[in-house]
Amino acid sequence: MAGARSLSEFQTSFPDETSCAAFLFERRWPQGFVCPACGGGRAALLKGRAHTYKCLDCGRQTSITAGTAMHRSKLPLTVWFWAAHLMATHSNGMSAVQLEAQLGITYKTAWLLAQKLRRSMIEITSASRWRAWWRSTRPKFPSGPTTAFSIP
Repeated sequence: MAGARSLSEFQTSFPDETSCAAFLFERRWPQGFVCPACGGGRAALLKGRAHTYKCLDCGRQTSITAGTAMHRSKLPLTVWFWAAHLMATHSNGMSAVQLEAQLGITYKTAWLLAQKLRRSMIEITSASRWRAWWRSTRPKFPSGPTTAFSIP
């Protein structure tokens, strides 16, 4: 999902739930697990709850999908990853009908999945545009000892 990938590269990178979960874990915690509540670095994977870690210091449970479009979804991560890949690599995106046919899910599920992915893509684009606008409109102060008001 990082960068444009061919279908074969995508299939090789994300063949199963474990590889998708590992990708999300690495993106969320590149330096290893960090508890959002206490900042602790020790955690245990909960077997009863999918992709959820429990902080061994404070007991807080945190999912790798928390704060994402995938949060509280019952769909397998592979379906989410496939849908995101299909929507990102097709020039006009994908309709819910196309996702239904490609992923073998119901139309209702495909529609909701497409809506959540579109919304998250718009939020990322909007945030990037806002940052670019902010950088371009901030006043630029000269750096260094010489300014327009100093006498050479």
